Amino acid sequence: MKTETPQAIQLQDYRPVPYIIESVELDISLEPEETLVRSRPSIRPNPLSDENNAPLILDGESISLQRVAINGVVLPGSQFSATDHNLIIPAVPQQPFSLEI
Repeated sequence: MKTETPQAIQLQDYRPVPYIIESVELDISLEPEETLVRSRPSIRPNPLSDENNAPLILDGESISLQRVAINGVVLPGSQFSATDHNLIIPAVPQQPFSLEI
């Protein structure tokens, strides 16, 4: 849970995000000891963004990744990084793609 007060973003500081998530499919398995979630967002580059080839950064907390795949191809650990708060994929297709987490 975040406890910091969010910083205000002024309209003149706004920049369009580099990627648009068009839809998300979720499979959720609730077990007494753990919850397994498979997320499959459909993502495309945002034509309004001036950030070409930007990394894809997704927020999340207390997540244990089992698999990351783009267009059905599993990414080795060297092609993404996970922190306590983010999943970062430095190189993603510059056309519509599906991600599986």
